[in-house]
Amino acid sequence: MAETALNSKHLQNQTNEMTLVKNHPEAQENNAMNIVLHSNLLNFIIVIVFLVWVIRKVNLSAIIAKTQAEIAELIKNAVDEKKIKQNQLLITKTKVSNVKQEMLKIIDEGEQVADNLSESIMNDAEKQAEDMHKKAVMTLSNEKQMVSSEVKAKITGAAFYIAEEHIKQAIDERLHKKFIDEFINSLDTVQN
Repeated sequence: MAETALNSKHLQNQTNEMTLVKNHPEAQENNAMNIVLHSNLLNFIIVIVFLVWVIRKVNLSAIIAKTQAEIAELIKNAVDEKKIKQNQLLITKTKVSNVKQEMLKIIDEGEQVADNLSESIMNDAEKQAEDMHKKAVMTLSNEKQMVSSEVKAKITGAAFYIAEEHIKQAIDERLHKKFIDEFINSLDTVQN
């Protein structure tokens, strides 16, 4: 019991001390300040008032609206650019898929040009060979005529020579003299 009385006395001393502290003017100010600082609702209201004041002072709504418009414009530009890039990708894919067809078309055109060129070269070669053959035949014909003319001239010359020799042998001296005399007489008559 003695212990209980002691505890009870001790408790009463502490309560008296707290009452003294509570009644003290500094403790009362501190207590009111603690209530203000520790009150969540009051703090929330103060923060809201502060934010409203900042928004009005800085015109934060205009800045937010401007930033929102810029972001919307950036998004719109990005979407437009994405569409352009997708179209370019589609065009590129189409071109790539057509590359094989275009390559085959170019090869076919190349083969056709090569065939036409080959045919043209063959035709030109045949025409030149034909022209050369005609020229050779004409040259041969001309050479034949020239040789034939020369042979005829030589044969004619030889025939005249043989005939002359034959005539000389056939004509005796008397006739020869007679013909010479007649020739000279005919010359005299021509001169006169």
